[in-house]
Amino acid sequence: MPTPDCLSLLPTDACAGPARPRRSARLAACLAALAIALLAPALASATTISALATPFIAGGVDVAVRLTVDDAADPGNLVLTLAVEHATNFGDLRALYLHVNDEDLLSGLSVTGAAVSQSIFGANSIYDLGPYDTTMGLSEESPCPCDLGIEIGQMGFVGDDYQSVSFVLSHDQVDLTLDLLASTTFGVRISHVVGLDSDPEKWEFTRNKQAAKLSGTLPIVPEPSTALLMLLGLGGLALGGSKR
Repeated sequence: MPTPDCLSLLPTDACAGPARPRRSARLAACLAALAIALLAPALASATTISALATPFIAGGVDVAVRLTVDDAADPGNLVLTLAVEHATNFGDLRALYLHVNDEDLLSGLSVTGAAVSQSIFGANSIYDLGPYDTTMGLSEESPCPCDLGIEIGQMGFVGDDYQSVSFVLSHDQVDLTLDLLASTTFGVRISHVVGLDSDPEKWEFTRNKQAAKLSGTLPIVPEPSTALLMLLGLGGLALGGSKR
């Protein structure tokens, strides 16, 4: 996207004047307005973090799942969304395993959502939710043992295949932010995987045979401090110029 001319952000007569100090002040104001327009999306993006999980077992099924964490949609809580990336294959989401950055909060956490069958908590101890198609295991490549496990839907081909699912992570006393999960690894179990070009008549057989264990790492929380300092600096130039 091309950068707009600063003068186009304000009326022509507001950005022009016979006195040079006034012209400098108005130019600083124009630059501040331009910076706000360009940096606003970066500042807004700090309300979510997202990462892709891919199979951690060599030669496994080609499938990918994206985890997005949002702390603005339901302030004080974290809205977690899992979605199968349909550019590869698709399948039935069965479990999500998470690490948290503050294990002292585990006793007050809870998970709610229509697709949630169960959730269990335990510092560095969760890797199995019972049904075989939810187990992450303890291999060297596995992101588990984890702090939290969430089972999604039911085992088997029972008509509740979830390609995308959202649920809410809450605490009974503390407002949660992205910092709880930022920079942590996570695990996903997906079953009944089928390719986009598979023969529909063979889906039932294929979906009962293929499953995958995936892992990913959430990024750090975007820091708006640099952008804010820039805006404050330009604002200071504008204010200083206006007092001359």
